[in-house]
Amino acid sequence: SLTSPANNATYTAPATVPWQVIWSAGTNTVSRVDLIENGTTIKSFSNPASSPLPYSWTNVAAGTYGLQAVATDNTGLSNGSALITITVNPPANQPPVVGAIAANPPDVDPVAPGVQEYEGTTVSYSATVNDPNNDPLTYQWYYTRNGGGRVAYGSQGSIPSGSGAAQVSFG
Repeated sequence: SLTSPANNATYTAPATVPWQVIWSAGTNTVSRVDLIENGTTIKSFSNPASSPLPYSWTNVAAGTYGLQAVATDNTGLSNGSALITITVNPPANQPPVVGAIAANPPDVDPVAPGVQEYEGTTVSYSATVNDPNNDPLTYQWYYTRNGGGRVAYGSQGSIPSGSGAAQVSFG
């Protein structure tokens, strides 16, 4: 029988799903145990040493899965556990990650906080961005003039693939 995971158990992707199989073959010996997900064998154990048999199924993607264990004895007879269903939910949404900002021409004072440039200079900035959930991204560049408040500068865009470069020029 398949004693773990429990029927209707839920996990969060990328999930690690613990399997535990218990069997009895009477006077025969178990020659193989197959772990089956939606009709496909994901792991097979030849001549398992003892019952219970543990297994960790790792990196399981979001979805609904039907799981079953099938034991085969040394005479070729097989018996399957009851089919159980588990659900792996998508991971919680994570915020995007913005890499270091690069300036061209380079920062005139790399020690000062932020990126410093001379007034009247046209500067191009770029930053790499990545979303751990691979969600599409939108961005807006901002700058502060001479210690004043934050001013939106007319550069915005989107990155449909969840990672890429965001670029802008100020001048």
